[in-house]
Amino acid sequence: MYVNNIEIYDNVYGGYGIGRLQNGKVVFVPFAVNGDIVNIKIKEEKKSFSYGELIEVVKSSPHRVDGFCKYIGFCGGCSYGFLDDNFEIEVKKRIVENSFRNISDFKIDEYIHSNKRDYRVRCRMRLKKGDLFYKKFNSNELVPVDECPILKKGILDKIKDIAAIYSDTDCDISIIENEKEEELIFLDSDIDITDSKYNIKSKICQKGLKSIEFNINKHTIPAGYRSFFQTNRYLFESFQRKVVELLRGYETVLEFYCGSGFFTIPLSKVVRRIVAIDQNDEALRLLKQHATGRAELLNIDLKKDINNIKGRFDAVLVNPDRDGLSKGVLKLIMDKKPENIVYVSCNPQTMSRDIKYFITKYKISQFTIVDQFYKTYHIESIAVLTKF
Repeated sequence: MYVNNIEIYDNVYGGYGIGRLQNGKVVFVPFAVNGDIVNIKIKEEKKSFSYGELIEVVKSSPHRVDGFCKYIGFCGGCSYGFLDDNFEIEVKKRIVENSFRNISDFKIDEYIHSNKRDYRVRCRMRLKKGDLFYKKFNSNELVPVDECPILKKGILDKIKDIAAIYSDTDCDISIIENEKEEELIFLDSDIDITDSKYNIKSKICQKGLKSIEFNINKHTIPAGYRSFFQTNRYLFESFQRKVVELLRGYETVLEFYCGSGFFTIPLSKVVRRIVAIDQNDEALRLLKQHATGRAELLNIDLKKDINNIKGRFDAVLVNPDRDGLSKGVLKLIMDKKPENIVYVSCNPQTMSRDIKYFITKYKISQFTIVDQFYKTYHIESIAVLTKF
């Protein structure tokens, strides 16, 4: 069903503009912004709202700009690629404030950002018959691409080269590249890559380096083929420094979802003891090689073995994926009764949900947005919770 002349009056997390149908029902429209009047196609009906597909912008919002990328509206990556920079910040602030509207006296204390384009040091694409693809917005449908303004240039050059070399391959390809132009490339395939000129790995074999290193605030942070690493190279230093300063001087720190040590390694030099937990074998192996003796590393499935975490901790650091914290982790933290909880998140909705669990014993004493994801709807935030 097609519906014309829908006025977009706000934006919400997930990359959607919000409008109302004639019957008053809310409709969520990707790639639309406050002030647009749009024609849409209803893609999915829910009981109390609908999802629409943008067909035409009848009247443009004053906040729209052109020229960021030719794939805006097709590729699902840069949901805010059509927004002017200042309004993108306003939208993200408002989304965070709306996510925390049920927590009294909430305020954003600091907003750290960069509007440099080629910020991403890692990405995942689809390699298919020599062509490269991203996914469409909220879909598994593929969009062929030959450029990406938010990717570090060397990454795209290497992926294109790989696509040409392995033109008969159909698989996902992941890459990360450091400031020395060293790369790790993973092909999710059984292909033989033993004669490659790159540091590359497939399901059956590996060629070249097993890991690379990033120098961040004079700390060596390792990255592996399949371990998580942060995204925005222009904000690495400020992001890391912010979290470390919040925890500097504590006696004992418990860290959940430590990865390969983006925070753990510098923290292990400024606290007496840090217990860092993850369940990624590669990440913990790399972290073990770089963290100081003050760091105790635990490989724990937090959905099963959470009761194995013993001891008292002055502070807790959590950095979960966008799904947030499990009920078991929430309960464990509350039982440990730390003086402070530092919560790092890329999803304000699950972050606010989890913080509501703590709010009977803790208050938000500081809140910072670190906008790692320029031109996308993702929002990285740091909340400091202090015990009453």
